[in-house]
Amino acid sequence: MGCATCGKPLSAVNQSGYCRKHFGALNSERTSEQSRRQWANPEYRLKHIGAMRRLGQHRIAWCPLEYREDYRILKRVKHYSAAQAREMIEARIAADLRRYELTGQLQRTVA
Repeated sequence: MGCATCGKPLSAVNQSGYCRKHFGALNSERTSEQSRRQWANPEYRLKHIGAMRRLGQHRIAWCPLEYREDYRILKRVKHYSAAQAREMIEARIAADLRRYELTGQLQRTVA
């Protein structure tokens, strides 16, 4: 897949469909200035940061707390899709439960 404007090849993790040069052109200085002004307002910032945190917690409510860091690494560092990362974490949880049934020890507590 290439840039929608110039056709330059894009990385697999690119979501915009534009290269750096043309994506930057879409974000004009006026848009950037408006965003800076909005985020400088403490009320706006508190309202939106709180909403983003709640949404983020809602999206990963299925994941036990002790596995959330692993899920985050799979998503952000290794660039797996949410569905793939969830499958991997659920498989790891199932394996840990089987191991617990056999040994009586939780994998996370073994040093």
